[in-house]
Formats: sequence, structure tokens, C-alpha cells
Amino acid sequence: MNKGAARTLTSMTVEPQGSYGGGRLRDAGATGVLVLLLHAGYIKASPLLAWVPADLTLLSGAAVLVACTLAVLRPGFQTPQGLGPVLMLFVCFIPAVIWSSDNPYATEKVGRLFTLTLLCAVATTLLVRTPRRVWWFVGWSLVAGFGMAILARLAPSVEIVGTLALEGSNTIALGRATGAGLVAVGALVMTRRLPWPMGLPVALVLVVAMFSTGSRGPLVAAAVAAVIAVAVVGHSTPPFLRIVLVLSGLVAVTTWALASTNESALHRIQLLFAPDRGSSVDTRVRLFVESVATTWRRWEGLGWGDLTERVPTYADVGFRLYSHNAILEAFAEGGLIAGVALTATLVTGWRRLRAVAIDPTGATLLALFVYWTINGMVSGDLNDNRSMFALIAAALASPQVLGIRSHYASVPALPGLEGASKAIGLTVDEAPASEVPVAARSTAVTLTLNFRR
Repeated sequence: MNKGAARTLTSMTVEPQGSYGGGRLRDAGATGVLVLLLHAGYIKASPLLAWVPADLTLLSGAAVLVACTLAVLRPGFQTPQGLGPVLMLFVCFIPAVIWSSDNPYATEKVGRLFTLTLLCAVATTLLVRTPRRVWWFVGWSLVAGFGMAILARLAPSVEIVGTLALEGSNTIALGRATGAGLVAVGALVMTRRLPWPMGLPVALVLVVAMFSTGSRGPLVAAAVAAVIAVAVVGHSTPPFLRIVLVLSGLVAVTTWALASTNESALHRIQLLFAPDRGSSVDTRVRLFVESVATTWRRWEGLGWGDLTERVPTYADVGFRLYSHNAILEAFAEGGLIAGVALTATLVTGWRRLRAVAIDPTGATLLALFVYWTINGMVSGDLNDNRSMFALIAAALASPQVLGIRSHYASVPALPGLEGASKAIGLTVDEAPASEVPVAARSTAVTLTLNFRR
């Protein structure tokens, strides 16, 4: 197909009709404040942001609430496809609140779970409603990762020695943000939304910062997300040669980053391939085992934030003990209802994204979903994984957002989880025909022709 025809087909890219989007300024603002809310807690303590007149989390949260209110009040508003399942998931988190204790961590955890974390998930369904907004979200994720890398270099944490972190934050937060930025820059370069001469130096900054944190979870998650994104899209990706060049460039950048990383951070990364994985990994493994045992003993759950009181092995760490795995945390603290709900939601999100990942937009969402889910399985508590909940919400709404229905009903479910998914209202339903524009009904053919150059 010649380039002129390809450009014609490019103009046919699916954009759901209705009043969900808006001008570029509106799209940029709505997605920008959402991404800011996802990362505000990790950057607000930086001395370089001391000029901000109020708490950055509260400011960004208020901006997100305003954006959501405007989205709901706009003419032609339709309930997002993922909103119901998201709300049902958090309803399933409520029972464990009843028997949660009043220790400081439990009180803080419950408060944030049903405010900031819930807001991030709900806001994603309301604000990321079109393919154009998906790409704005991806772009802002890149800006967030790059910005945090620069802030960490200019004003690093004085409490953390040997690895890179932001003041008032930790290495994992910076590693996660830069890893997400790396996934974003790869998607933007491969789809020609960002010229590679500009993307490569940005990737260099992100990779060096990620390696300098010494955090292994984001590194593994970024690698897996990149592989899945390329493998899933298949023939709809840009030419193979471009993929090879981009990946080769990232390998070269990674090699340089390893050579320039400080010894302490490099040692932590090398533990991935060592027989002795270090105390951090061993502690997580033991917490995984303790969480499974706790779930077996207390199917109703310990209560949010109560793992410390029931696991004497680690009682000396204080009141901030958690499973470091979102699913195990939901089962151990939230009980069987919360654990099954979160598991079913993740599986449903994966199935929906896998079904719509027939073009770069869907594939990029899938890569970010995989990236944040893997991170949620190895570190942080539920509130630390607000980005995972945001991507879950985006995954649940993805068929409606992308206007794609083809092959949707034929995606197989994992054994045993389809029934659980239906039982709590998380069934995989096709988007109603009235919500799918005419152009979207030939999406598979259009996108195939568009990317076979």
C-alpha cells in the first residue's frame, strides 16, 4: 500500500463519538492532572517544589474532581463501561473495614484506599475516554518519569545513600515512574508520535535513573511489558526493522547505564542473577508465605493494615507491614471476597485489553497494564499501587474507549475465574451497538491496512 493510502486510512483511526473528548487543551489538562495525582505523593517533598502553595496531592486531587465533574455534566455523557466494575471492586473491599483495628497504619490505609485510590480508578474511567486521551495519558506518563528523574538528580534524597531517590520518597517510587516513562517513550517512538532523535536521549535519562535506583521490580516489569506489547500486536506494529532499531538502541543505552551506575545500585540489580538474592527478596518471599497461611486460617480477612499484629515474625517493624503483593494483600487483609474480586478484575482487564490490542493504542495500554500489575505483585501496598488501579480501570473501559468489538467474544477466560467474575458483576460484555461508531465496525480491517506499509 502506498503512503498516500496509508495516510487516508490513518485519518480513519477510531475515535468514539460523543462529547467525551474535546479540544487539545481539555484533553491535555484532564489527563495531566490525573497523572499528577498518581505521582504527587512522591514528588511533593522535593525542595525544588517548596514554592507550591498547598499540598500537591490535595491540589491535584481537587483538580481531578473538577475535571470529573465537568465530564459528567457535559451534554451527551454516557456511563463509562468500566465504572460499574471499578465501583463493585471497592464495594468488595468494604467488609474488611469493619474488623480493621485502629492502629495508625490501618487508619491511614483505609482512609486513602477509599479516597485517593478510589478517585484515581474512577477518574480514569471518566477522563480517559478516547484514543487521543489514551495517548495524552501515555505522554504525561513519560513527562512524569522524566521529570522525577531530573528532580532526583537535582535534589536527591539525603537519607538514602548509595542509590537514587527523591527527597521524602524512596527508590521504588522513582524506579516505577522512570520505568513507566520508558514504556511510554518506546510506544511513542515506535508509533512515530515522538521522533527517535528526541526519544533516544529521553530514554537514556530514564534508563540511567531507573538503574541508579537499584530497584529490580520496575526493571523486570518494563522488560516484560515491552516483550508482550511487541508480541501481542503482531502484524499491526510498525515495520520490523524499526522495532529492531529501537530495541537495539535501548540495549545500548542499558549497557551504558550499567557502566555508569553506582556500585551499590549495580550490586542490587546483579542480585537478580545471583544464588543469594539478598534480604529484600527473601523477606518478600517469607511475607508471601505468611500471607497465604493467613488467608487459609482467616478466610474473612484480618482487616486492612492488620498483618503486622497477626504475623509475629515481623512484629518489630512496626505498623507498616504488608504483603508486597496486591493479590495476596487483598486475600490476607481483605478476605476471600476482596481477594477474589481483585483477581477477577485483573483477569477481566487482561482479557479486555488482549482483545482490543490489535493496534498500537490498545497494545500500549496493555503494556502499561502489564507493567503496573507486575510492580503491584512485588512491592508496595494497595495505596502505593494507585497506578495499577488506574490501569485496571482503563483496561475495563478499553473496548468502549477504543471502539473495538471484533474478536471480543472469542477471547478465552481462565478456568474457574469466569464464574467468579460474573458472580460479582465483572462479566465481559460487548459494548452496546449504540456506543460503537460506524467507523469502528470495520476497525480490524482499517487498522491492518493502516500499519501494513
